[in-house]
Amino acid sequence: MIFRPAPDGMASQRWATLLLLAAVTVGSLVAAFSLGWDRVAFLLLLSGLVLAIPTITLALRVCRLATLRYLVDRNSIVIRDCFGSIVVPMCSLERVKIGGKATRPYRRHRRWPVPFFGIAPVDGLGFVFMAATLPPEEQVYLITTAGSYGVSPNDEDRFVQAVEERFRLGPTRELEGDMVPRRWREWLPSGICFWVVVVGGGVLWLYLLALDVWQDRRPGTFLLGAGVLWFVDALVGTVWSRRSRKAACAVWLVALAVLILAWRAMGLH
Repeated sequence: MIFRPAPDGMASQRWATLLLLAAVTVGSLVAAFSLGWDRVAFLLLLSGLVLAIPTITLALRVCRLATLRYLVDRNSIVIRDCFGSIVVPMCSLERVKIGGKATRPYRRHRRWPVPFFGIAPVDGLGFVFMAATLPPEEQVYLITTAGSYGVSPNDEDRFVQAVEERFRLGPTRELEGDMVPRRWREWLPSGICFWVVVVGGGVLWLYLLALDVWQDRRPGTFLLGAGVLWFVDALVGTVWSRRSRKAACAVWLVALAVLILAWRAMGLH
């Protein structure tokens, strides 16, 4: 059986904020490239790139809420969203509890728009992994031998009944608790090399572009070509990172080296 999460009454607010942020971000980037290379264009470009961070973050959080589902069968309870799935084996389930009090004040506004995603302490249960749209006092807690999970199905009574019925029937096979990421997340590289070389290279390229703009000169072909090469190498390295992290890091280092050469070349003029 599949259960949707209970509505929290904030869906329209989340979508409106996301659309507004996306419109401002895209508008800033389009205006930057349409005005030509000057200080105003650079500030618009920088603003668009900075706004892209909260826009993407909000889009991912809205995606989690929009795709959140609870699947119940004889073998497991699966908490699924666009980030991945969490498998709660039925054989490890001890009991189901409705409602609990958070042992720390829940800063709802600081964790908007998904305040009940993540780990939080609940009285009598310790730290609980929550994937819910309702506050701790209204959640359904799945208490297992490995830990506890807080969920908020739209039909609480039917959800609890479905879990208890399948628990009494017993599992047809024993599963292990697991977190299964979505395939798209496997493509995201992690590690110091990625953040220092790729992200640091992007910051360096923006710095070189700012130098040209603030000196009232048009960015040279070498600088623009270095930026294109950095982007291509960053993309290729990201694809290769699944097969060989060392090879990906080598490609990223080449891109960074080109940007450093562009920096030195600009300093010689």
